Amino acid sequence: MDIDGSDAESGDEAKGEDQQSAEEKPRARRGTGAAFSSDVERILLGPGSLASSFAKAREFINVVHSAFDSAQGAWAQSGAAEAAARLDSGLQSAFRGQGDAAAAAAASMRLMDQLTPLDRAVSEFAVTSQLAEQMAVSSALTSWRSALEANSRIEARLRGLPVPSPLFSDLAQISRTQVDLTDWAVLRAPGRGLLSETSGMPVAAWRHLVADAVDDEDELPTVVATGRTNLSLLGTDLLTSTDADPGLIAEGADRVESEIVEPWMAARQKVVADLYVVLRRIDPKIPELLNGAWDDINRNGPAAAEKAANCAVEALDRALRHAAPDDAVRAWHAENGRSAKEWEGQDRPPRSLRVRYLFRDLAGPRDLVVSQVDAFAKTFGRLRGRLESVKHASQGDLVAVQALVINAETLLITLFLSTGFPDS
Repeated sequence: MDIDGSDAESGDEAKGEDQQSAEEKPRARRGTGAAFSSDVERILLGPGSLASSFAKAREFINVVHSAFDSAQGAWAQSGAAEAAARLDSGLQSAFRGQGDAAAAAAASMRLMDQLTPLDRAVSEFAVTSQLAEQMAVSSALTSWRSALEANSRIEARLRGLPVPSPLFSDLAQISRTQVDLTDWAVLRAPGRGLLSETSGMPVAAWRHLVADAVDDEDELPTVVATGRTNLSLLGTDLLTSTDADPGLIAEGADRVESEIVEPWMAARQKVVADLYVVLRRIDPKIPELLNGAWDDINRNGPAAAEKAANCAVEALDRALRHAAPDDAVRAWHAENGRSAKEWEGQDRPPRSLRVRYLFRDLAGPRDLVVSQVDAFAKTFGRLRGRLESVKHASQGDLVAVQALVINAETLLITLFLSTGFPDS
């Protein structure tokens, strides 16, 4: 999305109130909601007006306050005036850093979601996702708002399709699951306790990819593949958190298993069939490593989880080394005068540089996939440290390993199927 918010509506506003369903009408009747959203857009998404300072944040709060004051009489009987007062108070506390700022901001934004008419939802989610990023580092709060923005664009597109394709239906389900998981996390720990920048950066980058590509059928395979990767990254980030309460980790393991692992396993054979054909052409050992990882998980013997995690990492590394050989990456890097920092102090190309080489002609998803590969490595590092210290993995660790193997397979789908690699 451009910073001026020019594509924020994705054509959704043009439908107008006449085409809203009976379920949507009550939200649209809240008087000044559209004007309020327009003012918020002006402040946060107007040229040069991103809320990057306390002054802009203060201006935003004043708009909220003024809008709600003017509507208070009309909303009094619906209870919205009380909600508006809590919204204003919560935002002020959040911006001043008083108390639990992330929790105050989350509660305030949830109220804003309820008060915004459906035909302004895309704009409101775009505003609040950027607002969350200005207020805090990547956390459950920022991932939640990014997930909601992406989902609002997908839902808006879905409403305009007479019959969505199976692939677009998959995308909608992936997006809703991402919202459900981040919503649960922000309710339990809105700060960095459950989700960190490890998954937050890819979630934010996917939000931008959705904004750019949701209307392009040719880009849909990449959007779906990277969305699946983000789901598994959310799972591994959550389950390898070092700051969260063990009880929350156990609860999270149940959700990751039911919302991410089980749906993947139900569809896995169909989804990875073409991938394995390509991988055997690259290196027959790669499919063997991935199948071996799942076999170790299913047998769950001593050190099975650790062996499965190592198989997943080796499978991804082998694929990258074969598809982006050292000499080819070196030559491309030198010919294009790229920064020496991309070598990360290593003699051989690191994973991120190999990915940049593979995506050298596909700028759109490149930074997203690089962030996903980096996140994969970080969560593996966390997980390996835990698994090396125990003989039998906990249920949460086992689910985390399953999510890690899914992560490897979905990354490989992005790298070698959605980019047209077999034909290149």
